[in-house]
Amino acid sequence: MHYFIYADADATLYEGSATQSRNTGLDEILEVRKDMNDNASVINVSRALIKFDLTEISNFISDGLIPSTAKYYLNLYDAGSTGLTSTSQLLYAHIVSQSWTAGEGTFHDDPETTEGVSWKYRVGQNDATQWISGSNNTGGTWYSGSALDSATATITISDYTELNAGDKVNLIAADGTNYDFTNGDQSSVNGTWESATSNNQTATNLMNVINTSSGPAGTRFTATAAGAVVTATQATAGTVGNTSVTLTDSGTAGMTKTNFSGGTWSEYGYVASQSFDYGSTDMRMNVTEPITTLLQSSSDYPNNGFIIKRSGSVGNDDSNCPEGDSSEYGQFKFFSRDTNTIYQPKLEVAWKDFSYDNTAMTASSVNVMSGSQLDDVVFYMKGMRDSYKENSKIKFRLVGRERYPTKTYETTPRTLQINAFPSGTLFYSVKDALTEETIIPFDQYTAVSCGGSGHYFNLWLNGLQAERYYKLLYKLVIDSGTANEISDIYDNDFTFKVEK
Repeated sequence: MHYFIYADADATLYEGSATQSRNTGLDEILEVRKDMNDNASVINVSRALIKFDLTEISNFISDGLIPSTAKYYLNLYDAGSTGLTSTSQLLYAHIVSQSWTAGEGTFHDDPETTEGVSWKYRVGQNDATQWISGSNNTGGTWYSGSALDSATATITISDYTELNAGDKVNLIAADGTNYDFTNGDQSSVNGTWESATSNNQTATNLMNVINTSSGPAGTRFTATAAGAVVTATQATAGTVGNTSVTLTDSGTAGMTKTNFSGGTWSEYGYVASQSFDYGSTDMRMNVTEPITTLLQSSSDYPNNGFIIKRSGSVGNDDSNCPEGDSSEYGQFKFFSRDTNTIYQPKLEVAWKDFSYDNTAMTASSVNVMSGSQLDDVVFYMKGMRDSYKENSKIKFRLVGRERYPTKTYETTPRTLQINAFPSGTLFYSVKDALTEETIIPFDQYTAVSCGGSGHYFNLWLNGLQAERYYKLLYKLVIDSGTANEISDIYDNDFTFKVEK
């Protein structure tokens, strides 16, 4: 399943004395650029801000309509990027940690619009709230550091009676958050419990109980934060039982603000990135980690959107990073929410809703095709309408069969028999019928389900713009991952309109 929401606000922040107060909240283009004079003694960059309202997604998660394990992708569409170099380069999306006002200006306003977000101000020139108070070289402020950036820790064993000296154990966290014991002796992890006479092991000793068979020396112990419960489990034969281990954080938990310019964002742990090769291209950046952080930790990290930029120091003066070095990289241009095209920025939510109900299929005598039956097949839609209302959730039904079935004598006519493809072999995609732009790609989240009535899939139309026509395509993948794999795409012009 794929679900989409459109951006609520966006703007580009332009560095430079002539543009630092300029608002671009109604511009049709978002830019990530870099401008230099001939000897690179003056370098000005731009960074893009974009925000999505996550309220509906949060409510759907609470209601069980979207799983907490869903993946999130930031979709921006190329608007004529220029001069991109032949070298691969990265763009980053960081969580913005201060609120901002989009504004109603454009870059070419004359006189310039200064109300709304700019490189210098978060709200506008009249309000005069700077990203950093007293600093003209701004463009935002951002977070720096990981959730346990400077913490030290003591591990307390609450139940160690079954652990004997020499026993091997694994330390397994309840989640996958990495925590590095910098005080531990990571060069000599031996995987054995050194002593069972004390319930206060040092960090060094605890590093020494990580079983080397589960990873190389220096394997990281993992925990979420102060008070997190970690389980020590037996790694070799014996009678060692489960042991609760509690992490006590004596350092600073949570990220800290960095008082510099250029945006407010998280430098570690809550950042996403995408690599761009030579030539202009659309963005489909995996932003699952930062979006999940905003959804699950809204009290600590209010949703103020993303700042999109190249790598660089906060003051844009690090000559080792793309924002501050003397190299040309070209100008990224993406359509903004104010574009008059169909290419508005979107946040995409993707999750698996695939079901293959063998019990119901057996009860309905569904015939699962195999072998030569799959060599030449045809598809048709069952009950498909010419149009659907925008924001609807539709169940599409699909029927497939052999093109030339073998003649047989049966009590049930072949035309009435329900056929099905093997589990996980059939996928759907959605394209714009006019532009051929792929709206929903073939992927693991578009597997077509099957039950007692045959194949079906659910499609939320909220990501499809009204008064446009869309086309459904299908892909059949047989013997996936083998030398005999066959992947065939079927375009039968199954077209429908989304109406207001």
